[in-house]
Amino acid sequence: MEIIIAGFAGQIIGLPVATASRAERGTLATMHAEQPHQPIAADAATLPQPRTQWLALPAWVLAVLVTGIAFAFRSVSLADFFTTDESFHWIWRVQHFAGAVRQADWAGTNLTGHPGVTTLWLGTLGRLLALQQGIPTAGLADGSSHIAYLAALRLPIVVVNSLSVGIGYLLLRQWLSAPVALLAALLWAGEPFLIAHSRLLHLDGLLTSMMTLTILTLLVALDAPRRQTWVWLTLAGIWAGFALLTKGPALLLLPTVGLLLVLFGQPPRLQRGPSQWWQIGWQRIMGSIPPYVLWLGGAVLVFTSLWPVMWVDPQTGVARVWAEITGNGGIPHENGNYSGGSRWPIRGACSIRWSSSGGAVPRCCSVCCLCRSRCATALEPPAAICWPCCCMSASSRWR
Repeated sequence: MEIIIAGFAGQIIGLPVATASRAERGTLATMHAEQPHQPIAADAATLPQPRTQWLALPAWVLAVLVTGIAFAFRSVSLADFFTTDESFHWIWRVQHFAGAVRQADWAGTNLTGHPGVTTLWLGTLGRLLALQQGIPTAGLADGSSHIAYLAALRLPIVVVNSLSVGIGYLLLRQWLSAPVALLAALLWAGEPFLIAHSRLLHLDGLLTSMMTLTILTLLVALDAPRRQTWVWLTLAGIWAGFALLTKGPALLLLPTVGLLLVLFGQPPRLQRGPSQWWQIGWQRIMGSIPPYVLWLGGAVLVFTSLWPVMWVDPQTGVARVWAEITGNGGIPHENGNYSGGSRWPIRGACSIRWSSSGGAVPRCCSVCCLCRSRCATALEPPAAICWPCCCMSASSRWR
């Protein structure tokens, strides 16, 4: 969404959002070569100077700048307060995960069906930092009630989420103009909701970062030369593997990536003569299978390599993930929702209240309506799949 907003904002404020594609650059070069050379009558001093000279900085410099901004927003006052899931779930999970790894009890790393492995690995790193600094690590929920320990556990997650913004900027530079890519990255770095979740010992911030990097890398792969496509596809698969290790909704990447490869992959080599639409579609589907297998292979490799239970008892690990998706994800939450200053005991509940001006205003915001209601259950997967397709279709306008 930040990418879409950046495109419209770039057009409104006059940012140069048009960079030619490879085919367009070749055509322009040919036209320029055919035209006779025209002397420039205007003096160089009278030519308009660009207003965005600072954008001429190397991409890596701007990436470091964006990463620093993201880190500054996410690292302020990490030792503030415990959230419910951190205190009751993730602190003791980190302790048990670290103990299982230390004792080579690989089956003991199967602690939750989310599966939350990325959070547990990063939390383990934070635990090591806390132990080295002498921070107390015993107390609440077999984890710790010391607020400084919570800050140490959060710090590696903050670093990874901040680095994701910088990496995302470099990926955006591959298929968007520099101003639009920078604007999108700054929106990503400064969005309050993402900042709040990216600084917790939890899942959703990491899930968002890894899924976003997966889609951005895939879009770069679709626009890259044929010889470089496999490199970008493998990298996209690695990001997808991290997303799958984080939380179950990453499974939405499976149909999304397949659809993107079918719609925007390398065009099929058609035989001479007229071709029916179904023939073109079939050839596109068949042509997308090899890159999809390559991408999926990278994801499976990361998933099985970094979750130790997959080394000794993969069936139990996969079964627990599936049970989490179908069980916990298929029933209303026991605590309900909170939206618009009101508590909603049933997910998907929506009421009509009257504003002071006399108009009827739905008090249930999109987050509440699109969470676990029957209508939303049918709408969420298509919406998640269509979003990157819209980005890819619109990218030619925002280049």
